[in-house]
Amino acid sequence: MRIKYLLDPQVLQRICTESLDEYNNKTNKKVSNSVGETSKSGATEVVETIDKNLVDILLNNLTTEYPFLYKGTNGKTRKLKWVVSTAAGATGWLTLLFTSLREYLILFGCANITDGHSGRYRSDVYDTILTGEMIASQNDDPTICHVYKPSATGWLKKGEIKSYSITKGTWMLEYSRGNIVSMLPTGLMDNLSSNLDFKSFFWTVKEYFGLMRYKREEKRVFKRNLKTQYKLEKQKIRKTQQSKKEVQIGRASCRERV
Repeated sequence: MRIKYLLDPQVLQRICTESLDEYNNKTNKKVSNSVGETSKSGATEVVETIDKNLVDILLNNLTTEYPFLYKGTNGKTRKLKWVVSTAAGATGWLTLLFTSLREYLILFGCANITDGHSGRYRSDVYDTILTGEMIASQNDDPTICHVYKPSATGWLKKGEIKSYSITKGTWMLEYSRGNIVSMLPTGLMDNLSSNLDFKSFFWTVKEYFGLMRYKREEKRVFKRNLKTQYKLEKQKIRKTQQSKKEVQIGRASCRERV
C-alpha cells in the first residue's frame, strides 16, 4: 500500500527558492553563505545570522501553499518556539512547523559552527539551505564532499548515513517522511544521557505531540479539499471526453447525410 504524504520535498524546495528570491528583491540583500550584519554592544560583538524578514516571507509562502500549516481555528499565526537540539554530536536550534507520525517539518540551524553524525533512519530527510553552508559526506562514497549552499537540498535516503558540518549562521528547512518514530531516539537520547537537559527533552515531546493534536482538524480539512479538487478535475475530464464524443457523433451523422 502506497502511503500518501501531505508535503512534497520538491514543492518545499521551490518555496525556499522563491522566498530567497523574494527576500533579495525586497531588501536588495543577497543571501549568501556568509553571516549577516554585525553590531557591537560594549566588548561583545552581536551577529545576526538570519534576517527575520526572510523567515516571515518563508512562513507566509509555506502557509499559502499548505493552508493547514501554522494557523489554528482562530486564524492567527502560531508563535514560533525555539528549543536547543543535541543529536549525534551536533548542537543546534529548531522550531517545529508541522508534525505527524509519518512527516515533520522544522526550521533548524545554528548561529555558530557545529558538526556530527546524521543518524540512520527508516525515513528520508531533506535539508534545504536558507543561509550559510552545509558540508556532508555520505556512506556511498565518503571520499566525496558535498557542499550545499542557499536553495540547495541535501537528501539523506532511507537507511543511509552521512557526516556533516554547518558553517557559522547556517539555517535550513528540514523535512522528513517515513517512520518518524524511529528517529526519536537519535534526536532525544543525548538530552537524557549526556547533557541532562530534561527541560528541552520534555518540551520537544510535548510540543511535537501537542502540535499533532493542534493540526488534526486542519489536516482533515486539507484532505477533504484535495479530494473535492480531485473529483472536480475528474468531472471536468469526463465532460471534455463526452463533448468530444458528441462532436465526433455529429460529424459522423453529417457525413451520412451528405
